Amino acid sequence: ISGFMCRPVGYRSGSVLFYGIFWRWQKNRPLIHKKYKITVKYLLFICYNFIKYVQKRMILSMNGNVIVTIKGLEYELDGSAGEEIETCQPGVYKFLQGKHIITYEEPCEGNPRESVHNLLKINEDTVSILRRGQIDTNMVFKEGYHHSGTYGIVYGASSLPFDIKTSHLAIAEDTDCINIEINYSLGLGGSYISRRTVCINIHSAGILPD
Repeated sequence: ISGFMCRPVGYRSGSVLFYGIFWRWQKNRPLIHKKYKITVKYLLFICYNFIKYVQKRMILSMNGNVIVTIKGLEYELDGSAGEEIETCQPGVYKFLQGKHIITYEEPCEGNPRESVHNLLKINEDTVSILRRGQIDTNMVFKEGYHHSGTYGIVYGASSLPFDIKTSHLAIAEDTDCINIEINYSLGLGGSYISRRTVCINIHSAGILPD
């Protein structure tokens, strides 16, 4: 899991640096009249957000085909660690309405002929995973957020209600990859039964993750 720790967000730091350097220069060399400073500041604000938008659109834009790697580790309430699970599947990436959208198919456990369709959505502070097919569920992760849902199996007698409480969520975006780390508690029947750590890496197909 340590190999999937999130890296600093590089594209944001460049935009902030540009914005900060200009105003430091303007403070030392006041070439703009005071009555125009508000207009200039407003234009710079627009440029700053436009740069953020363009840079975010550049993330993974070179290749719509991606590899989705998920590592999960479960901890019992007494602190003992269980078995680590890892899956690696090809997927398709899109950037739509300010969100990273990744779709991928995952073989159904115990029945490899059947598959589960996964829709992964990522924005600045929220990650959601919608699963349809042999498994029917929707999970939402946001730091400090409590989410309730159901976990349904096609051939099961009924759906199982569950609760998720996210204690930590880190999202790091780079030119050709996105790294996500989630720490959350899983509850069943009104009581929490385990803590889990999930690390997700999405990178362009043909590029090895760090």
